[in-house]
Amino acid sequence: MHQDEPLLTEEFLDEANAAFKTNFNSQVFYEKIIPLTLSPPQSTSSLYDTLPTKRALNSILAEAYLSQQLGWDILIQETTGKYKFPELVETIKAINAIYDDKISLNVSPLTRSELESLTSHVHTLTANIYTINKIVHKRIAPQQSLNPYLTMFSDAKEFNKGVIITLGIGENLSDLKELHRFIETHNISQVTFIPATPDKQSQRKETPSSFYCARWIAETRIAFPKIKLIAGTWTNRVAEIGLFLKAGINSITGFSAFKFFNSEAARIIEEECKNAG
Repeated sequence: MHQDEPLLTEEFLDEANAAFKTNFNSQVFYEKIIPLTLSPPQSTSSLYDTLPTKRALNSILAEAYLSQQLGWDILIQETTGKYKFPELVETIKAINAIYDDKISLNVSPLTRSELESLTSHVHTLTANIYTINKIVHKRIAPQQSLNPYLTMFSDAKEFNKGVIITLGIGENLSDLKELHRFIETHNISQVTFIPATPDKQSQRKETPSSFYCARWIAETRIAFPKIKLIAGTWTNRVAEIGLFLKAGINSITGFSAFKFFNSEAARIIEEECKNAG
């Protein structure tokens, strides 16, 4: 199926919007991603051959403090293996003290005993699984097995569970049914949809259309009216936020709010939110 087909209709968006309004207030939140490691700027790969370095703790805590003061959600990200688990726990505890609340964590698979150490500090465990399409997943992330994540989700009974899905990497709309089965089977309470960016290594030249991304959001909102849906956006895509809001998202992520503070892109996001009600 072509990515732009079928196009969204107003009736379809109205159904998704009604499902959202039945279960949520008319509010949109911003999620600040706080990585615990940074990849070198010269790195060209988006997946596996980067050489990440640990960030200074003060830098991490400064971002957490500013996010807390601004009322933003935060997602702590550490999937590089640079942190030994005890060090990860101590870092999360320090963030808790600054942020004054539990946090969301995007992390590599954890054991049951490791999960028990995080119950007082983390409310949501998120896994970046890229895609639910097995053929595309094998091509995009050949070194990643989903089985350890599924085991973690099974063990993580004290946590909310989320997945990050990248759109525009070879999947199609027929994969929505499989995603919805995955959500139901593994009791997923949060889904983040990220539009793919052009990538030289994979020879991907195009990005998914706004209507295509909104279709994934809207169908998931209609199928699961009460779960949290998050949409990623970049500075060159902010004009689609209004469409994503009508399709049923709760939060925006990915936008570099510190770097582009008071920029034209930031003002467009504000206008899109106002226009969407």
